[in-house]
Amino acid sequence: KVAGQPVPKGTYALFVLPRKDRWTVILNKVPKQWGAYFHKPEADLLRFEVDPQTAPHQERLAYTIDVRDRATAIVSLAWEKLRIAFPVTADVEGIYQAHLKEELAKAEVNPDAKAAGATFFVAAKYHIEGGRLADGEAFLAKAAARGETFRTCEWTARLKQKQGKLAEALPFLARARELATGVAPKEYLAGLDALKAEWTQSR
Repeated sequence: KVAGQPVPKGTYALFVLPRKDRWTVILNKVPKQWGAYFHKPEADLLRFEVDPQTAPHQERLAYTIDVRDRATAIVSLAWEKLRIAFPVTADVEGIYQAHLKEELAKAEVNPDAKAAGATFFVAAKYHIEGGRLADGEAFLAKAAARGETFRTCEWTARLKQKQGKLAEALPFLARARELATGVAPKEYLAGLDALKAEWTQSR
């Protein structure tokens, strides 16, 4: 969405109609136009109003995109001592879930156990980090079923710790270190050791 209005995926021309107090921002369906000489209002996708604000002097016209969070960015246009800005938002969660659904369907029938396990692991980690532990646990089980790795053991440990099952988590953490020794960087092993120390100190 641009300024709260839905915008289909695509490429557009951007026009601005400046006035003394309010400016009109236009997204037009015909991209790569040469200036505004051939702008046709009937091809406008949307128009919205913005209030210009005073700003530090900007010698040349500048566009900036300020990412505020996972789903929101503020697009700004600044020139001379004026600036306008408007939000652009996206349903990042919905987009990613749709992508993940497709990839998981492929993984279910993928004869390459290692590749399929990697897909299930990514899904597991994503859901565990997002607090959706039951979903994460199911995907983690599918990943581990296609081959035990130090990553699946580590995240099984993390999952069980989040579930309040520290006694069950520690053996998986130890197993992760065992599998990672001689394979993973020393920083990773140090991270596992630090995690174990943190968990055992909090008991």
